[in-house]
Amino acid sequence: MASWPESPPPWCSWRSWPSSGPGAAPGGRLTVEATPIDFGPAGTQAGIRITDTGRQPLVYETRAAVPWLSFVGGEGTLDPGAGAVVSVALDRSRAPEGAADSEIRIQSNGGTAVVPVRAVVERAPEMSNVQVTPQTVVVRRCPGSTPAQVRAAIVEESGLAAVELHWARPGKAEQVSPMSSEGQTSYLGSLGPFDTPGDVQWWVSAVDIRNNRAVSPPQALRVGSC
Repeated sequence: MASWPESPPPWCSWRSWPSSGPGAAPGGRLTVEATPIDFGPAGTQAGIRITDTGRQPLVYETRAAVPWLSFVGGEGTLDPGAGAVVSVALDRSRAPEGAADSEIRIQSNGGTAVVPVRAVVERAPEMSNVQVTPQTVVVRRCPGSTPAQVRAAIVEESGLAAVELHWARPGKAEQVSPMSSEGQTSYLGSLGPFDTPGDVQWWVSAVDIRNNRAVSPPQALRVGSC
């Protein structure tokens, strides 16, 4: 496969860009009817229409500069005057968080076109291994009463703004305390000691710097009497 031709000037970045020099098919011409593709914060599918406006068959191939863009109908041959639509798919699970901007290049024997691609990707922090040790404690007045330790593993590519431990008891207001970092992805918090027996519902929340939020399912800490 030959290397990419020199990129077109800005005024021609998503219109026809005829090839030149040895190897160009006489009369073949690639025309791309596409504005810059903008997937926004939720889109995953788009289309690019390709037309052969020349006098000879047009052989084309579509390439992405990044691995999170893929195509259906991305290569083929068009007769003079014929057209085709290349379907473009964005895999948001593989794209980086934030502004996932890139470009699509369509290379052919009748020219090369460049279509800019824009997308905004948001992801909540990934939370795992949320657990409390021990799962049962005793009230504060009992000998040997100690707080329970809550740990959570949290991964966030754009950076964390806050990791907090929440707990509540029936008829009582929710309480919140920040969790401290034990390493790159591990966070620690304490529950208790408590003055009265009964279950305590607790959970962990994590918010990244883009204000995406993850919350763990509530769990129960048992508080017993002496």
